[in-house]
Amino acid sequence: MSVEELLNDDMFKTNQGPPVDHFNECSQYYIRGEFKTCLETLFQYGLIETEKGQILFNDACDGIKQFNILGVSLQPFLDKSFSEIHWDEYMHKNGIQDLNKYLRNSYKWIQWRGKTEDSLVKETFKQFVEDVLDKTLNGNNSVEEIYELFKFYLEKVQISLLHQHKSMKLYERLCEKYPTLSSTLQQESILGPTYEERLTDVLRVHKKKPIAVIKPEPIAEPINTPGNRQNTTANRTTDEIIQQYKRLARHYITLLYRSRYKNIITVGIIFSFILLYKLSKWTQRKGPATIRWISKWANALDQY
Repeated sequence: MSVEELLNDDMFKTNQGPPVDHFNECSQYYIRGEFKTCLETLFQYGLIETEKGQILFNDACDGIKQFNILGVSLQPFLDKSFSEIHWDEYMHKNGIQDLNKYLRNSYKWIQWRGKTEDSLVKETFKQFVEDVLDKTLNGNNSVEEIYELFKFYLEKVQISLLHQHKSMKLYERLCEKYPTLSSTLQQESILGPTYEERLTDVLRVHKKKPIAVIKPEPIAEPINTPGNRQNTTANRTTDEIIQQYKRLARHYITLLYRSRYKNIITVGIIFSFILLYKLSKWTQRKGPATIRWISKWANALDQY
C-alpha cells in the first residue's frame, strides 16, 4: 500500500462536520416540541450555521410564538437569518414548505425588532412575499402549502402589516393577478370545506352577537301586616326543615355507600323526597314538631 493510499484510509480521516449524536439530540428536542431548548442546544454545539442546522433552526423558530423569549446569544442568528437583507437570498434555494416557515419567522422578526411601522421594511417584505407567490403557483406544489402561503399573505401582510380592512376584494384582486388560483383551491380540504372557502372565510367579518342584559325588576317592600308576619314565620320554618332534611339526606347517601343493603336504603331516600314534599304542606301547623322529628333522626345517625 502506497503512502497516498494509506493517508486516504478512513482511519486517518478527521471527522468533518458536527458529531451526529449532537444533531440528533437537537432533533429530539424539536420532535418533543421543546423548540427553545432545541435552539439553545444548536447554539451550544455550534450547529446553527451548518446546512442541517440552518434547516432545523428555521423549523424550531417556526415553533416559537415570539422571539423575545429567546436569549441574547441567539439574537445575532435571528438577525442574520430573518432580516430583510437575507430574504431574496433565501427564496432561491428553498422549497415552499421551508419558505412558508421562513416567511412566518421573518414576520415575527419584524415584530420583534419593532419594524411593523417601518414603511421601507413593510414594502420590501410585501414584495418578497409576492415573489414567493409567483414562484409557488408556477411550481408543482401541494394545495395545502399553497393555501397556507396565500392565507399568510392575506392575514399577516395585507391585514396586519398593511392595515387593510377585511374584504372579499382582497381575494378578488389575487384572483385577477393569479387566474389559476381559484381553480387550484377548489379541492376539498381534510376539514371538509374547499381550500378556497377556508381562505375566503379569513376575510369575512364575523359579528359578535350582543349579550342581552336583563335588568332585575324592582322588588316592592312588603306591607307589615299580621298575614305577612305569619307567612314570614312559615317561610323560616320551611327553611329550617329543608336544612335538617339535607343533613338527613347526607346520612342516607353515606349509608348507601357503606351498607350491603343498598336497595333498602335507596327506597328510604325516595321515601324521604316524598316526605319532604308532604312536610312543605304541614309547615304552618306542625313546623316546629317536624323540625324536632327530623333533627332526632339526624342526631341518631350522627352516632352511626
